[in-house]
Amino acid sequence: RLTSAMRVAALRRIAEQAGAFPMILRRGDDGAGVLLVQISCHGKQPEIWESLPDVARGKAIWQRSGPVNKPGMIADPEALNAWLDRRISRDPDLWIVELDGPDLESLRALFKEFEG
Repeated sequence: RLTSAMRVAALRRIAEQAGAFPMILRRGDDGAGVLLVQISCHGKQPEIWESLPDVARGKAIWQRSGPVNKPGMIADPEALNAWLDRRISRDPDLWIVELDGPDLESLRALFKEFEG
């Protein structure tokens, strides 16, 4: 089983190879922290994805997460920051990684490539 730190390192390498700019916004527990990934296109249109265990397949699956005001659209930055603060207070082991790239579709495709 991969640790959270190994998964983040792998995600960063995959993102860099795809031309995205990864940044660790919050370092969680190296062994078992939950992974949240914020993707955006040139700092705009952020989406939050969360890695959840799929026990049946023995892998992680990704699902959209975070505060939304329209289908798929993140609410304003203040609502996002308040939501992240609540998540961190409930889960201090949480990792938050930001990926910024030229288009959201290519960043979403990274999650299909990175299921581990």
